[in-house]
Amino acid sequence: MSPASAHEPGARRRPPKLPRPEPVPLADGPSVLAWERALTPGSPAEGETVRRAIAEALRAGTPLRETGPAGVDGSRCEYVTFLYEDAHADEVLLFVNRLTDESRLQDSLMRRLPGTDVWHLGYLMAATWRASYCFLPVPQGRPAPWSAVSDQVGVRAALDRGVPDPRNPERCPARGGRELSVVSLAEAGVSPWPVRPDPEAPVPQWLSAPADHRVLVESCGVAPGEGASTAPVVVLFDGEVWWEQGVVGAVRAAVAAGALAPVHLVLLDSGGTRKRWVELDGTGGIEDYLADELLPWVAQRAGVCLEPQRVATAGQSLGGLSAILCTLRRPDAVAGAVAQSSSLWQPYPEDELRALVEADGARALERTRIVMEVGEQEWVLTGPHDHFAEQLRQTPASLRYRRFNGGHDYACWREGLVPALVELFPGPHGPDHAATTPPGRPGTAVSRASTPVGDLPRTR
Repeated sequence: MSPASAHEPGARRRPPKLPRPEPVPLADGPSVLAWERALTPGSPAEGETVRRAIAEALRAGTPLRETGPAGVDGSRCEYVTFLYEDAHADEVLLFVNRLTDESRLQDSLMRRLPGTDVWHLGYLMAATWRASYCFLPVPQGRPAPWSAVSDQVGVRAALDRGVPDPRNPERCPARGGRELSVVSLAEAGVSPWPVRPDPEAPVPQWLSAPADHRVLVESCGVAPGEGASTAPVVVLFDGEVWWEQGVVGAVRAAVAAGALAPVHLVLLDSGGTRKRWVELDGTGGIEDYLADELLPWVAQRAGVCLEPQRVATAGQSLGGLSAILCTLRRPDAVAGAVAQSSSLWQPYPEDELRALVEADGARALERTRIVMEVGEQEWVLTGPHDHFAEQLRQTPASLRYRRFNGGHDYACWREGLVPALVELFPGPHGPDHAATTPPGRPGTAVSRASTPVGDLPRTR
């Protein structure tokens, strides 16, 4: 009996709401400080000149980025000033992934430049930072939508109504058909095979899989014949979101570059929020569904040989938790995992690993390879990730664990997903081509600007 069986399947547990361990790095950049001084009543500065400078900054695109003081370790930092123009707002809330504290929304209210319709709020961030964001303007005479609710779910629902930055073309699809803006600083780095929406992509042909699931099967670079049967299979959770993100095109590009082996990519639709929680929260048996129903169905359709070392799962948040659990609970079927910002506030992976060690010294994991990453801004998850990584290092499993400077964010995950797949299934020009070198930092060898936390050798 797996440790999860003691819990009621689908009984939704929420991640702990821990206070941010350190204050949000609010900071005004030099331009905003100069504008505010010049626009203060009684200032001798020419107000029209300042207004032209502000208008020029808006035309150049936002957010405004300016060089900041070096970090304590000598790292490069930037002032990041978010600007939003609205003449009819009483207040504007800036929502930035994992910088906006839902329990202290007053810290994320933008300030209005005197005598203008321009609102601003700034941070001092390391140059490796990336995040999605949006604005929530409150029209004059109306209450703020988040002020009418007191529970955390209601607050979050109100914050999900934000609008993207009209002066920033970099966007990222989010759940529910929403679109968010993305800020990436100078050393954040990008994947060599960027995951971006493709407006010319054909309409996806979703298939009806066993047990009332929808899947999309894309054979990327797989030629007919014997090679098709030996090509790896990757099951990607939340497949409908990743289709919108443009993951298929990115995977095809990595295969075409020879960095990633030809691969059968299986996008598994989540089925909506409720079904996603039921199946992916560690108690729903998704690993057995994959091993006993979905993978055999894919093998029959695509003529695939289902050797465990050629099968991997990939996911984020609950999907990352499930990807790890598939390798721990069904190593007979799945030997690889890409786990991004996994929901390791839940105990199941550590419980499963402990049970494996007690049963057979974790010999079942000798072929297991896991690529795991978490954001530096995810203070609820960094500790559990560090601890779980230490436990994995005591087993025969191969582990690649790193941190990136970001949050629980598709804007970050889309940069690391395909490079992680390259690490699992390198092509003739991989894995050397799997790493990006962030601008200005020659010699780094990580799959984007990130902190490598630990490695184990690849599978024997």
